[in-house]
Amino acid sequence: MTQILRTTILLSALIATTSIGGYAQYHDLPKIPPASKQTTSTPASKPLKPAAKPKPAQVQPTPAPVNNLRHPAEPDMVFVKGGTFWMGCTDEQVNDCMDDERPLHSVTVSSFYIGKYEVTQKQWQLIMGTSVRQLSDKDGLSLGIYGEGDNYPMYYVNWDEAQEFIRRLNAATGKQYRLATEAEWEFACRGGLQSAHYKYSGSNNPNDVAWYQDNSNNTTHSVGTKSPNELGIYDMRAM
Repeated sequence: MTQILRTTILLSALIATTSIGGYAQYHDLPKIPPASKQTTSTPASKPLKPAAKPKPAQVQPTPAPVNNLRHPAEPDMVFVKGGTFWMGCTDEQVNDCMDDERPLHSVTVSSFYIGKYEVTQKQWQLIMGTSVRQLSDKDGLSLGIYGEGDNYPMYYVNWDEAQEFIRRLNAATGKQYRLATEAEWEFACRGGLQSAHYKYSGSNNPNDVAWYQDNSNNTTHSVGTKSPNELGIYDMRAM
């Protein structure tokens, strides 16, 4: 979400003044001879015309104050500068590619913002009014709970519910959030223009950047507890 920076530029004009005598001295004009002394009284001199009253300086209007208050459910965002990258099965992935990642192809994306963390259960609760435990029972399936807490990622969310969350978030904040496209997500996952070409998002060692079967103890964990990738985005890779 782009914030508008208001800058006020003040311009000042300097007025230079030169005396008549000085002007004549530097421009070879004839000097005015001094007046002869008079014994009789001289009539009163004609009063000079008063100088024009200077116009008051224009006062610049004060910009409207910017509302810096954030809705508590607003996500932290990371700027991703656009560019061109190879999308699909690259050399870094070795033999871990899926069939739908082929053929490798070049893709260009424009600049965008993406969430720094996953949507948390607290953010979801503030916007949707439901908890992960409620969603686990929504279809009568009584699904298990794999991590619960304000700073834990939200799960058991389908496509329609994600779209409704975004609609309500936009209404609450007056901003325009949306889901990232597949190309935008992969570009950000790979580190964008700062990519170091790791196998995983931010490292060649999955334990540095991801929770997965071998290290998660079969549960989710608080967002942002692993290392971020090159762009400062967390939890972009799972296994």
